[in-house]
Amino acid sequence: MSDFIDQYLEKIARDLQGPAIESHRTLLETEDHLRLSAADLMKTGLSEDDAQKEAISRFGKAREVAEAHNAEAWGFSLIGTLVALSTKAAELIAMAFVAIGVSAAIAYIVSLFTSVQAVFGLPTTALPSIQTCSYWLSIHPTAANCQQAGTWEAAHDMTWMLGALGIVGLIILALVRGWKQTRFYSIKSLPTTLSSAIATTMFFVAAVALFAFGLSDAVIAGSWGRGMWYSESATALMASIISGFLLLRAIRRPLGMNNSFN
Repeated sequence: MSDFIDQYLEKIARDLQGPAIESHRTLLETEDHLRLSAADLMKTGLSEDDAQKEAISRFGKAREVAEAHNAEAWGFSLIGTLVALSTKAAELIAMAFVAIGVSAAIAYIVSLFTSVQAVFGLPTTALPSIQTCSYWLSIHPTAANCQQAGTWEAAHDMTWMLGALGIVGLIILALVRGWKQTRFYSIKSLPTTLSSAIATTMFFVAAVALFAFGLSDAVIAGSWGRGMWYSESATALMASIISGFLLLRAIRRPLGMNNSFN
């Protein structure tokens, strides 16, 4: 019969860093906790295998246990903090890129069921230069006026450019994920709750700001379209809700695992 606790401890041991005596102590304490927890679960009627699996599930992932140990063993070093902050910053930027790409796709789909004008329409208050109007009209010769040409140009360029930005975000997320799987990332000092709180706040503020842009039909940095602003706001709000859910889940985790690192 397989001993799942031993297998779990082996996974933890592979990622442990720091003084050997501290690593050995972590493994012993973890094993004692799991054995006692499994014994209690067996009293409820679970088989030994099922009890061990449940005890492990409640304790947390092996990598997270090792990371918590490593953070404590090595201390909150300046290098570890900078590495964690830089990695998390890259991850958050990538998530924002992906959200932008998703919002562009949503805006395009909405325009198919409503109208291009409703989503990408250039505000009547916008005053593009003569050169800009000439350029738009040269690309869209069938447009009735400069405003319509600008609307069509936005529908094309913004959809493709923001969609491409979303793809770049996915690539960055894949690279960050690969980096976080390496042993070099095991020394870090950014709690999961903090990173989730940052993401929740960032996306919520963005959602409010983008909604305000939509209400005012703003033209900002060459971007416009009331429907586009609203789709970006909705996407940012959804990202904020998801991040908030992850934050609550991290807060509600067992006390011994709330110091896991991300």
